[in-house]
Amino acid sequence: MDNVETLREKIDQIDSEILTLFAKRFSLVAQIGVYKKAQNMPIINTDREKRKIEALAKKGNTQGISKNFIENIWQTIFAESYRLEQ
Repeated sequence: MDNVETLREKIDQIDSEILTLFAKRFSLVAQIGVYKKAQNMPIINTDREKRKIEALAKKGNTQGISKNFIENIWQTIFAESYRLEQ
Protein backbone atom coordinates (compact mmCIF):
# COMPACT_ATOMS: atom_id res chain seq x y z
CA MET A 1 0.00 0.00 0.00
CA ASP A 2 1.19 3.50 -0.85
CA ASN A 3 1.97 5.95 1.92
CA VAL A 4 -0.11 9.10 2.42
CA GLU A 5 2.35 11.34 0.60
CA THR A 6 2.36 9.10 -2.47
CA LEU A 7 -1.44 8.98 -2.47
CA ARG A 8 -1.61 12.77 -2.18
CA GLU A 9 0.77 13.14 -5.12
CA LYS A 10 -1.55 10.94 -7.17
CA ILE A 11 -4.52 13.08 -6.11
CA ASP A 12 -2.61 16.24 -7.06
CA GLN A 13 -1.95 14.78 -10.52
CA ILE A 14 -5.63 13.95 -10.96
CA ASP A 15 -6.59 17.46 -9.80
CA SER A 16 -4.28 18.90 -12.43
CA GLU A 17 -5.87 16.70 -15.09
CA ILE A 18 -9.34 17.81 -13.98
CA LEU A 19 -8.34 21.47 -14.38
CA THR A 20 -7.00 20.76 -17.86
CA LEU A 21 -10.28 19.09 -18.78
CA PHE A 22 -12.27 22.04 -17.38
CA ALA A 23 -10.20 24.41 -19.51
CA LYS A 24 -10.91 22.31 -22.62
CA ARG A 25 -14.61 22.10 -21.75
CA PHE A 26 -14.92 25.84 -21.16
CA SER A 27 -13.12 26.58 -24.43
CA LEU A 28 -15.80 24.56 -26.23
CA VAL A 29 -18.50 26.29 -24.19
CA ALA A 30 -17.22 29.68 -25.35
CA GLN A 31 -17.43 28.48 -28.96
CA ILE A 32 -21.01 27.35 -28.36
CA GLY A 33 -21.76 30.80 -26.93
CA VAL A 34 -20.54 32.44 -30.14
CA TYR A 35 -22.70 30.08 -32.19
CA LYS A 36 -25.77 30.68 -30.02
CA LYS A 37 -25.35 34.45 -30.33
CA ALA A 38 -24.99 34.22 -34.11
CA GLN A 39 -28.10 32.03 -34.32
CA ASN A 40 -30.02 34.12 -31.77
CA MET A 41 -30.44 31.06 -29.53
CA PRO A 42 -31.07 31.21 -25.79
CA ILE A 43 -28.04 30.66 -23.57
CA ILE A 44 -29.79 28.54 -20.95
CA ASN A 45 -31.17 25.13 -21.92
CA THR A 46 -32.77 23.69 -18.79
CA ASP A 47 -34.02 20.56 -20.58
CA ARG A 48 -30.49 19.61 -21.66
CA GLU A 49 -29.18 20.47 -18.20
CA LYS A 50 -31.72 18.16 -16.52
CA ARG A 51 -31.07 15.31 -18.96
CA LYS A 52 -27.31 15.68 -18.56
CA ILE A 53 -27.46 15.70 -14.75
CA GLU A 54 -29.77 12.67 -14.71
CA ALA A 55 -27.48 10.71 -17.03
CA LEU A 56 -24.40 11.64 -15.04
CA ALA A 57 -26.11 10.79 -11.75
CA LYS A 58 -26.90 7.31 -13.09
CA LYS A 59 -23.33 6.82 -14.26
CA GLY A 60 -21.95 8.23 -11.02
CA ASN A 61 -24.13 5.88 -8.99
CA THR A 62 -22.47 2.90 -10.69
CA GLN A 63 -19.11 4.32 -9.59
CA GLY A 64 -20.11 5.03 -5.98
CA ILE A 65 -20.60 8.78 -6.45
CA SER A 66 -23.69 10.23 -4.79
CA LYS A 67 -26.46 11.81 -6.82
CA ASN A 68 -26.33 14.87 -4.57
CA PHE A 69 -22.64 15.40 -5.33
CA ILE A 70 -23.24 15.01 -9.08
CA GLU A 71 -26.12 17.49 -8.99
CA ASN A 72 -24.14 20.06 -7.00
CA ILE A 73 -20.97 19.89 -9.06
CA TRP A 74 -22.77 19.94 -12.41
CA GLN A 75 -25.04 22.80 -11.42
CA THR A 76 -21.86 24.75 -10.67
CA ILE A 77 -20.33 23.71 -13.99
CA PHE A 78 -23.47 24.72 -15.88
CA ALA A 79 -23.57 28.09 -14.09
CA GLU A 80 -19.99 28.80 -15.17
CA SER A 81 -20.76 27.58 -18.67
CA TYR A 82 -23.73 29.93 -18.99
CA ARG A 83 -21.56 32.78 -17.74
CA LEU A 84 -18.95 32.02 -20.40
CA GLU A 85 -21.54 31.73 -23.16
CA GLN A 86 -22.82 35.27 -22.59
